[in-house]
Amino acid sequence: MSNQEGKAMETKNFKITDYEVVNCERFNPRRSWCSVKVRVMVNGLVKEETAQGDGPVEALHRALCLALSQFSFLGSLDLMGFKVQYPNFKGVASTVKVSAACSNNGLRDRWNAQATSPNIVSAYFETVAKLLDQAITRYNAEHNAAG
Repeated sequence: MSNQEGKAMETKNFKITDYEVVNCERFNPRRSWCSVKVRVMVNGLVKEETAQGDGPVEALHRALCLALSQFSFLGSLDLMGFKVQYPNFKGVASTVKVSAACSNNGLRDRWNAQATSPNIVSAYFETVAKLLDQAITRYNAEHNAAG
């Protein structure tokens, strides 16, 4: 079992005050699962949630969606096309660049985000947070224009 804690990250619509990723192997060492705990602040209110997934990206996405449950449409987002690049490969000291796409039938479009970090989990987490933030911004813009 390994733990990883993350630092605060602020987006336009919410602030992640901290998170913790726990990677645990079950009885089958070929299949692992992760648990993620996030603490998020939206409009001055702090919410803490924990979620599990087959890997850190799925667990991070689930935990953030739970913490941001006031934006119910986030649960129907599809994360896709995760890509990891090593722009300046230097062995274990390399910085990774993670990019991904997201879509939602309710928003009828697709958008991308990316993040760079020496820590691959942090880069994934920042990418997922950016995608969710863009979804909230797009949703608000669409609904404010309609009504």
